[in-house]
Amino acid sequence: PRLRNPCTMLLPVPTIASLLAAALALNLHYVLLGRPFLEGPLTSRPVLAVGNAAVGKLVRRTLTREGVPEPDRTETYSDGTSSGRVDIYEPEAESVSLGEPRTAIVYFHSGAFIAGHRSFGAGVCGFFASHGALCLSASY
Repeated sequence: PRLRNPCTMLLPVPTIASLLAAALALNLHYVLLGRPFLEGPLTSRPVLAVGNAAVGKLVRRTLTREGVPEPDRTETYSDGTSSGRVDIYEPEAESVSLGEPRTAIVYFHSGAFIAGHRSFGAGVCGFFASHGALCLSASY
C-alpha cells in the first residue's frame, strides 16, 4: 500500500492556532503540560517586573492619548511581606452625596499572576468612576 504524506495528515495551521488559543483561554495548559505555559527564565519575577512596567507605561500613554482618564491618585499597599500599587479612580464630587454609601469596585487585571499591569484597568475604572463608583485597579 502507498504511504500517505505525514504533512497532509496534520491539521491546517489556522486550526492548530485556534485549538492552542482555546486551550490557553480555558487554562487547559495546566492539565496538558502540568505547569503554566509561559514558565521559565523569561517569566522570572525580575524579568517580568521590567517588562510589566514597560508595558504599563505604554498602555497608560496610549489610553491617555485616546481620552481615557488618568487615575486620581496611586497608593501603595502592603501586607508586611509584599507590596503593590493601586490606581484610584474617584467619581466627580457632585455625583456623590456626603454621608451616602457608594459603590466601590476593585479591578484585578488578568495575567496568570505573572504578567499584566494595573493600567489595564483604566478604561473600566474610568467608566465606573464616571457613573458614580469608586474604582481601584490593583497590581499584584
